[in-house]
Amino acid sequence: MAGRYESLDQAVAALSMVGLGLNYQDQRLRLEGIKTYGRALDGMKQIIGRGGLLYQEQTLATSLVMLKFELFETSGESSHGWKSHTNGPSQLIQLRGPMLHSSSLSHQLFLGLRPSVVSSSCLQ
Repeated sequence: MAGRYESLDQAVAALSMVGLGLNYQDQRLRLEGIKTYGRALDGMKQIIGRGGLLYQEQTLATSLVMLKFELFETSGESSHGWKSHTNGPSQLIQLRGPMLHSSSLSHQLFLGLRPSVVSSSCLQ
């Protein structure tokens, strides 16, 4: 899968770097993760702008990884980034419709989002 879904690869790499950077108190690794996250975010903006890959499982997976990133490395002083990343996957699920969430992977991605949606609702 490496290379084919560049935004997903970058989002996973960013999450990994930030997690390891925090765990080992390595500021350099953490900052590299933040830069990589920016590239993943740019890639997602392109996907959303073009619309062609919007319905792909990989796009939904990327948005969920980016949501997890926001839990480790909040953008700014508030939970706004985390909340907006909860809205993104929620909107993708709505756009995709229930039939596209019947496969095993899509259904697992849907189930993985539910705790974040509930938590986000409680904070509003």
